[in-house]
Amino acid sequence: LAEHGVESTGLPHPQAAIEIGCSMKRDFLADCMADPALLATVSPDWRQESYAKILEKFSTVEELREYLTVERMLEMNAVMERGSLVWRWAQWNRTPTTSLLNHDHHHDH
Repeated sequence: LAEHGVESTGLPHPQAAIEIGCSMKRDFLADCMADPALLATVSPDWRQESYAKILEKFSTVEELREYLTVERMLEMNAVMERGSLVWRWAQWNRTPTTSLLNHDHHHDH
């Protein structure tokens, strides 16, 4: 692949994938707030308990959505008691979150 100018077989726009993943998680938690029975579908138990603790902090779905920014969801120990709400490959590569979040992917097209 390198001879064809392809540096990676990964996603061509990792920032977009991070934002989509955060949006999906945000939507799921908002749905859980509106329908608590959805929370019962989460496993393992520790994750279900962590999500319940997050939901207990907010009175409305709007408050929850405002709080769950991409930056906050990726930050270690910011939303969850341990770890981040959304994991990404950069955590394993030790790429600083800010370098991913500050990348202007809109000009890559």
